[in-house]
Amino acid sequence: YDVKGQLDVFVEPPTPLQVVNKRWEFHDSNWWPDFPSSAKKMQWFYEHSSGRTVDGVITINATVLEKFLAVVGPVENDEYDVVLTAETGLDTLQRQVEIEYDHEANTPKAIIGDMVEQFLSLGEHLDNGKIMQLLTVLHTSAESKDIQAYMNDDAVQSVFQDFGWAGKIFDTQKEQDYLMVVNTNLQGQKSDAKITQHVEHQAVVQEDGSIIDTVVVRRRHEGNPGELFYGGMNINYMRVYVPEGAILLDAGGFSYPAEEDFKIPESWYEKDVDLANHEQREQFHDETGTRIIESFGKTVFENWVATAPGEESQAYFVYKL
Repeated sequence: YDVKGQLDVFVEPPTPLQVVNKRWEFHDSNWWPDFPSSAKKMQWFYEHSSGRTVDGVITINATVLEKFLAVVGPVENDEYDVVLTAETGLDTLQRQVEIEYDHEANTPKAIIGDMVEQFLSLGEHLDNGKIMQLLTVLHTSAESKDIQAYMNDDAVQSVFQDFGWAGKIFDTQKEQDYLMVVNTNLQGQKSDAKITQHVEHQAVVQEDGSIIDTVVVRRRHEGNPGELFYGGMNINYMRVYVPEGAILLDAGGFSYPAEEDFKIPESWYEKDVDLANHEQREQFHDETGTRIIESFGKTVFENWVATAPGEESQAYFVYKL
């Protein structure tokens, strides 16, 4: 958030992000599931905020911390009076960032930067057995996309791409089926940590040879109402990437935010060029309000799905390939 006040451009965010902010900023730049595209946007915002360029972007999901602590053991920090373990580390950091930080200094996330330095110094003193375990954690995390990397040097990037660590959306053949369900939590607190999701995909060949796919997405909120960080409504903007040219026949199970929840950009804010390039041929399905675009060589169906604590939501999409 340090770069927020230095941003020298005013561009409109993607419409769903307007429930969060009327201006698109660095900390919301991880918008597209195609990681190279999002990484380039992160760099763009960073350069427009600091005047500095970078060689690349590496993203690390919070779950990697749990795996790291499982190898190195508990980590103590006297300055913040905390002990991080594999079982409680994320919750401890969450409390520090949201509640127990120094309100006078008003730097709630300073603990993260400080402890990263401590983690790195720990790595210098591990024995060979621990180092091998840590390398295994890093490898499996990259395989599962909990670590993703994008480098501006084409030769380096091709190596990450070959290993499958670059997070690029797969190119598909004309006759090939494809499905990618993307969930984006917008103003749903940290409730994603309590969501379990089950996706069903069925393809039925019709008598005339055409194919109709049905996708059902069930999301269960395991949090308790009012639970700190996790007990709020999970407000999810769902995007379903399917083969290019697919025709939406039916859809349902959606819950829309109130119109007054959206923050309207100023009239003089610019349209974002990358957003226009990556999200083309917008239309809406009249019966369901589902937004339909073409993006990264795929057709995308988009809509809102809200899930209350202790409850289950179910969204479905029926489309013809």
